Amino acid sequence: MNKKENKTIAIVILAAGAATRFGSAKQLAIYKNKTLLQQKIDICCEFNEFDTYVVLGAAYQDIIESTQFKTSKIIYNTAWQSGMASSIIIATKKLAKHYDSIMFLAADQVLIEHAQITELIQSWQNQPTKLITAQFDDEITIPSIFPKKYFKDLLGLEGDKGGKKVLITHKENLIIIEMPEAKFDIDRPEDLNNLSSNH
Repeated sequence: MNKKENKTIAIVILAAGAATRFGSAKQLAIYKNKTLLQQKIDICCEFNEFDTYVVLGAAYQDIIESTQFKTSKIIYNTAWQSGMASSIIIATKKLAKHYDSIMFLAADQVLIEHAQITELIQSWQNQPTKLITAQFDDEITIPSIFPKKYFKDLLGLEGDKGGKKVLITHKENLIIIEMPEAKFDIDRPEDLNNLSSNH
């Protein structure tokens, strides 16, 4: 029986890190007249048939005061200092009962826009039991979509590792989407300057 039309997905923006290499709250860095986080929220909330969540941690108060969350909901990660895994775990615990799949993406992947997210979602809609991930230069990376059967694996992640371990472990059920835009994330101010001058 095809229950595809009943499947649900949560879009989760990971934005809890301290951005130590950036030197300030990276989420609030400006690119094309918006903060990195605001850009992601605006794009994800365009998918109004799906729910969007934002995981916050470091610089929580500053981000709250500087951001329009629109229809997205905030998940506060009190353990943000322990690394990205903690954000994935807290989001998975909160959302597992309510959704069939979760998409994770990063606030600082500035070139991941509506078209790239659409491509991932369409792939998921066609094959909702598959793991789906972006790839650049043979490197698997987020954005990634995890169906319910892999939530337990996500809850076992540790430290500053994302969901890549889960994706690689289950390669037999993995759909890879070539996405050169996923290569660009912002670690240092010069990364943002270089991107601004080239795009």
